[in-house]
Amino acid sequence: MIATEPGQLLLPGASAVLDGAPPPVIAINRRVVARRKAGPVGSSVFLVAVAEELARRRGPDDPAVKAAMEIAVDSSALYDDDGTKLGLGSSAAVTVAATALALSGDRTLPVIDREEVMAVAMAAHAVGQSGRGSGADVAAAVHGNVIRYAKDQPVERLSWPKEVTLIPFFTGIAAKTTQLIAKMEEARARDPAGVDAALAAIATASRAACQACAVREPEIASNALLSALVLATHGTDQLAAATGM
Repeated sequence: MIATEPGQLLLPGASAVLDGAPPPVIAINRRVVARRKAGPVGSSVFLVAVAEELARRRGPDDPAVKAAMEIAVDSSALYDDDGTKLGLGSSAAVTVAATALALSGDRTLPVIDREEVMAVAMAAHAVGQSGRGSGADVAAAVHGNVIRYAKDQPVERLSWPKEVTLIPFFTGIAAKTTQLIAKMEEARARDPAGVDAALAAIATASRAACQACAVREPEIASNALLSALVLATHGTDQLAAATGM
């Protein structure tokens, strides 16, 4: 048995999601694959965190805890050919895949409790990111497709307008989320007004993008989404100027 989960893109509010901006979160067609191996293999901080969270919730002798420490996850699809991280939420996908497989037991056709997977993976991923993650990437890996995610609010399913083609590209430079957050916090201490204004602009664009993806009329949805993305670029430029990032 395997468990497979998608990578994700947060558009357009990745920079402001920790401030409560609800960006559309999009599952993509690159996936990690989790397999259970014989003997302990869980060395990743996220895999260990999954086992520890399961032990906390279910007790250390629960079969899911043993299973979690015997899981290996192939996340190469979310990296470039030379091993460079692409920024597609690999740690979240790994955490969710390991959680789902650990909870599946030995059943051929497991019935997965999506809410339990989400709760365990959220907690484990937060530990792996030193408490600095938003949870949006975890929610996308659990639910797939396009969702609206805001912390402590129900996940809302959205639709990406078919008239808008999304073409991701890689800058060639990898970035670590925790380091970017730390730099933004430093900049905010220096220039709170400038950073807050930029984040507010991105948050406004994020809400507009979510509203566009909830519209059922294709032409209106696509035009509204493109307008929201244009607003987001201006907010991102403001943030770059305010932080030097």
